[in-house]
Amino acid sequence: MKKINYIRLVELLPIFLMAFCSALLLNVLLSSPVQLSSDGYFHLSRIYNLHSSYLGWLYPQNFMSIGKIGVATNVFYPSLDMQLLMNIIPRSIDPSIQYKLFIYLTLFSLMVVSYITLRYLNKSEIVISTLLSILWGSFVIALEVENTGGVGIAKVGFPLIAYGILHLNEKKTILPLTFGIVLTSFAHVLTTFFVILFILAYLIVYLLCFKDRVDVVKNLSVAGVLVFFLTLPVTVPLILVKLNNNINFPELSLDWWVSRYIYINDLFSKPLYLVLIIFILLTIYVLRKVNLAQIISFIFICFGMSTFSWTYFSQGGILSFIQTPLRLFDFGLYFCVAISIVCLSEKTFSIQILKIITTYTVFILIIVSSIIFPQNMPDIGKDGKFIIANKEDILSKFSSNTDVTGMRGFGAFDRSTFNIPEFWSIKNYSDYVPKEILEDDKNQFLLSDKKANPIVKHMLVMDGQESVGTSNFNSTTDKIKFTITKSIAKQTIKLPILAYKFTNINVFLNNKKITFFVQDGQITINKEIHEGDSITIKQNIPWWEIIPSLTSLLVLFGVIILELKKKLNQN
Repeated sequence: MKKINYIRLVELLPIFLMAFCSALLLNVLLSSPVQLSSDGYFHLSRIYNLHSSYLGWLYPQNFMSIGKIGVATNVFYPSLDMQLLMNIIPRSIDPSIQYKLFIYLTLFSLMVVSYITLRYLNKSEIVISTLLSILWGSFVIALEVENTGGVGIAKVGFPLIAYGILHLNEKKTILPLTFGIVLTSFAHVLTTFFVILFILAYLIVYLLCFKDRVDVVKNLSVAGVLVFFLTLPVTVPLILVKLNNNINFPELSLDWWVSRYIYINDLFSKPLYLVLIIFILLTIYVLRKVNLAQIISFIFICFGMSTFSWTYFSQGGILSFIQTPLRLFDFGLYFCVAISIVCLSEKTFSIQILKIITTYTVFILIIVSSIIFPQNMPDIGKDGKFIIANKEDILSKFSSNTDVTGMRGFGAFDRSTFNIPEFWSIKNYSDYVPKEILEDDKNQFLLSDKKANPIVKHMLVMDGQESVGTSNFNSTTDKIKFTITKSIAKQTIKLPILAYKFTNINVFLNNKKITFFVQDGQITINKEIHEGDSITIKQNIPWWEIIPSLTSLLVLFGVIILELKKKLNQN
């Protein structure tokens, strides 16, 4: 019994060590006011929208932030991975702490999933599994703190996918590969696209060069079917909303697109890139071989560098949805690191080599901490105190009819800042809104767009383009309620809430349900309303969220039951 308890304790030690290393890496972020980037504000807004409901990811529209006008972020930015972590965090704490804890839990999840893959699937030694998992989490968080809610959390599934690809001719690969892809798909659609593209390229080359084709095709087909059903909550809403609405997708300028390559000198100006490449080369040297997955990763890396020009394609708009070639470089580099970690964990090392790897891991932690520090440390004023955005700054910016672009110059944010309602409307992205609400669909933000401005200002717009303000504007995950400030005769009135066809929305006037229609991408009514009347917009979870989710859940339970039966039969 003592021996069993000792073994259990030893197996728990890596988890405690990973929890400690996560806190150590993020100590600056956890102990200071929140310094946001543009992407950081977007993901913080998504986190805030999910924090008040355990099922917030199933509601298509964001009523809590990004202007509180109902942008369909949950459809085009899948949020289940984020929701699972947010459900661990107490809802009573303020958003700044929630944001910090979310980043911490994401880093911890990166390490833990990697450890499970290496230790229990790949049957690696406990020490090397722990060290490589800490390295993996450190590598990812170093460049993805600001994108933790998107690309960062999507990489949680990379070790599972890497393990699955490396053992594609074995039946045991099916579930790890499946769940790795599913974890990625519930966090970031574009990264999932790259994963599928990678697997297809790998399969084509494998079928041409290797003999055990039948097992590979069979395993990949089963994994593909499982992925299809388990990702229905992502694909069905995205396809239906896209087909039934004219969506404004993110689109960067040509100058931005063609300038976001990685050049050789960038590898020296951004030391982490160099560290990752050295790690991959050292892995190849130690193992004395390069595998097919690494070669294909190198091709992705080259496509994201100046070795290949995408200018022609970007001008034609063929591949503009990837936004920047840097995404190809980033995916290829990190996926190659994931492949290398799985390969390296299969080798048995002497005590002396493990000591060297431990020293290397500590060295990497120091480098990563220094990279995270300047990115997320608030600026310090002449008085020696943090520069914090105050209420006057936020109200002034909101009333100026221009969205905040550079978050760094705005200052950092603390607990008091997040309690200002206007804070959630200082940066109103035009991504994923109906194009009809925009005067110019090239505008990246809504306040600066003349036609969309009244929506963000929470104003009613009538037939003659006259606008009337609202008051007592309150929102929750599924409901928005406001008061009319001026009586309006019966006419067409656009409410300051976005309308997506095929969603499940109800409108109430003084708690009585009324009919509405969609006009120019907004919820529109034709009613006489009076000063002091209250209007409530309530969104319900639509059938195309419920049915795919239940289907996915049933398939998941079926897989678990079959695996348990298999284990029982083996015993």
